[in-house]
Order: sequence, then structure tokens, then C-alpha cells
Amino acid sequence: MKPLVVLALCLSWLATFSTFAKEKDKAFVPFYFSTESLGHTLGVAGVAKGVGQPQAALFGMALYTDKDSYVGFLSAFNYALSDSLLVSTQLYQAQLNDTPYYLGSQGKSDSSIDDKTMTNGFEQNYEIEFKYLLPWGRSKIMA
Repeated sequence: MKPLVVLALCLSWLATFSTFAKEKDKAFVPFYFSTESLGHTLGVAGVAKGVGQPQAALFGMALYTDKDSYVGFLSAFNYALSDSLLVSTQLYQAQLNDTPYYLGSQGKSDSSIDDKTMTNGFEQNYEIEFKYLLPWGRSKIMA
């Protein structure tokens, strides 16, 4: 077994002890997998609720491969800017090296598995969302 695999398995085993807690306010999970397109991949993911504000949550994930590819994702949900305005964001970026793409007729069900385009790809997506909470009903502010 490769040392990277052993390290990932050991870290995953150790990290599971913290996820057995009675309160599930945070969790951390390292992971390892191998695929034909990404190669050997080592990553980590984590989530935490109530960071900074009781209704808020953070989630993050990052992975790196032996093909020098990487993926990163970070999200922050339901952060209050005021009593009636929440903001959430999602940030994603990836560099995928030596990746097969099936373009046009290459993606048809009767095409050959060897009929593909190998290339490097860079992806990114950044989103922000605002939520306005309608002041319906009786609240502490209105009382």
C-alpha cells in the first residue's frame, strides 16, 4: 500500500472520533480516492454550525491529486447583516489536468471509449445570495 493511502486511512480513522460527539456542531473528514481521470487524490472536508452567529454554517472542501489537479470549495450560509437580511456565499475553483472530455459525437452512446479529447481545464464559480426575511407575525422587536 502506498504511504499516501495509509496516511489518509489513519487520518480518517482518527477524525471519526470527533464526529461521534453528542452535539454535531462540527465535523472534519480527510479522504483519499483514486480514479482514472484524477489519479490518486487526497482531500479534506469540514463543516461547522454556529460559527460567529447561531444560525450560520460554514462548509469547506479541498483536494489535490498526483496529476497536480486541485479542487477547492468554501461556503458560508445564513450570516445576518441585520435583523431581516441574511447573506450566503459559495466559492468554487478547480484545475483539472490531463482530463478526458467527450465532445460532440465523442459523447454518443455508440462511440469508442478511446474517442476522447484530453486537455487541461480551469473552472471557477463564485456566488453570493441575499435573503430578506419578511417581518410577518409578532417578534421581540415589535413587542
